Amino acid sequence: PSGAPSAELTFPPNFYVELNTDVPSTAPSLDPDTVAAIDQALLKMTDPKDYYNQTSPQGSCRNWMLTEDLVQPTVDEEGEAAVQQRYILCVFFTATNGPYFDAAFHECDWDGVSCDAGITVVLYINASNLTGTIPSELGYLSQLQLLSLREND
Repeated sequence: PSGAPSAELTFPPNFYVELNTDVPSTAPSLDPDTVAAIDQALLKMTDPKDYYNQTSPQGSCRNWMLTEDLVQPTVDEEGEAAVQQRYILCVFFTATNGPYFDAAFHECDWDGVSCDAGITVVLYINASNLTGTIPSELGYLSQLQLLSLREND
């Protein structure tokens, strides 16, 4: 019928619709002081050029910890060593294309990670198709007693 509405929408020139497409994060927002404390703790072990480069494992993990990490340890609450440990393991798994790690769980519950009193003592990541370079940050796991990476590329 000629009086039926058209299924095609048309808009006048220079007309635009602004949509708020920001999806709310499930991770809580961190205040600037908390971010500064985390950055200060992590920059003790990582070169700033890698840390602020979002395409590097270090920059990717910084971004993940600040925006997506559901555990989100803070220096004030868990201490510098806890924040550093989570970051180190994130960098290790990211740099080596390691197993998936779940943002909702403590790093001691990630595949291949064993801890004693919340401190990483064993990384047993065998036959996991790891590739890449082991990041220098791994050397900061001062209580690590066993690193087993057999049968990887």
